[in-house]
Amino acid sequence: MPQQGISGHIKSARTQTGYNPMSKLTTGVAYSFSAGAMLQSILSWLTPQQWSVLSLIIGILLAVMTFCVNFYYKRKLTLAKINSFTASRYPTSKSSSSDH
Repeated sequence: MPQQGISGHIKSARTQTGYNPMSKLTTGVAYSFSAGAMLQSILSWLTPQQWSVLSLIIGILLAVMTFCVNFYYKRKLTLAKINSFTASRYPTSKSSSSDH
């Protein structure tokens, strides 16, 4: 039985299954280069100073949004504690008032 090299295994895999294992590798490499080229074009779209200003604006917006969410939930918790305290201190049940 003759020995097959790596190319023989690839050829036999291709003919038996109709699938070329090299196509998976080359597809991944092509997509990686394409994504890298797109990322490079996006990053070069703005100058470093513009990126700095953009990141400052995004940071300020995220800080304000975080403050608003935190304020909402702290207020909700405080109101729940107030309602719980007033409900336990001043019960609203109408029992035992007509037993006199």
